[in-house]
Amino acid sequence: MLSTHRPDVDDPDWQSGHQAITELRDRIRTLFHHTTELENRDLFYAFNQYLWEVREEVTHLCTYLDWLAEKPPAEVAFPGRERIYNFYRQGFSVAVQELLKRDRSGRFHHGA
Repeated sequence: MLSTHRPDVDDPDWQSGHQAITELRDRIRTLFHHTTELENRDLFYAFNQYLWEVREEVTHLCTYLDWLAEKPPAEVAFPGRERIYNFYRQGFSVAVQELLKRDRSGRFHHGA
């Protein structure tokens, strides 16, 4: 989906991938919500940090894909203001971030 410099957001494969990631985000949000209701707080705290990170990263990725789907001009950078750029994240987040083209400040770019 993000392996090309400027993805073709009209491509059915891209749209299918976008939909799949959006559905994954929704499942992660549901799982995160359910874990907050665990009576076993030790179990909750064992998973909370990881689920929080995955939820935030996938939500941000979906926001980015939604923005790309709007076909912004090539010279425009993703305006994700809620994001803390170049903030240390763990395994899953690092793998996701390596797929995204970023400038030196850590902002996402998918120019022409």
